[in-house]
Amino acid sequence: RAPESMKSIVMSIFLLTNAGGSILAFAFNPISSNPHLVKNFAIVSGLMGAFTVLFVVCFRHYDQVDEEESRDKTVFEKEQ
Repeated sequence: RAPESMKSIVMSIFLLTNAGGSILAFAFNPISSNPHLVKNFAIVSGLMGAFTVLFVVCFRHYDQVDEEESRDKTVFEKEQ
C-alpha cells in the first residue's frame, strides 16, 4: 500500500529489521551451547511474545481503517 515514492524506504526498513534479527542471533550465539539452549529459546520466545503484544496494541485499529476505506470506495463507486 506504499506509494511509489516510499517503496524504497519501506524496503530499507524491512532490511533494517532483518539486520536487527541477525544482530540478536549474534548476541545469543555465545549462550547457544548445549546446556544453555533452554535459556536461548526462552529469551527469544519471550522477546517474540512481547513484540507480538506491542505490535497488536500499536496496529489493531488498522483493520477498522481498511474496512472504512473499502466501504467508502464501494459507496463512491455506486454513486458514479
